[in-house]
Amino acid sequence: MRRFIAVLAVASALAFAVATVPGCADDVKKVKKVETHQESQPQMVSPGETIVE
Repeated sequence: MRRFIAVLAVASALAFAVATVPGCADDVKKVKKVETHQESQPQMVSPGETIVE
């Protein structure tokens, strides 16, 4: 049981070391897309007047 825990600890330390090698994270680029919509303010019209939008 102790040997299994020791092997597991060494394997996780090795995996962590390999994951943090410089250059691995440099290839990842994050893109954030922001969309804005502008609407005009409501305008009052007379009854029966044609509304064109």
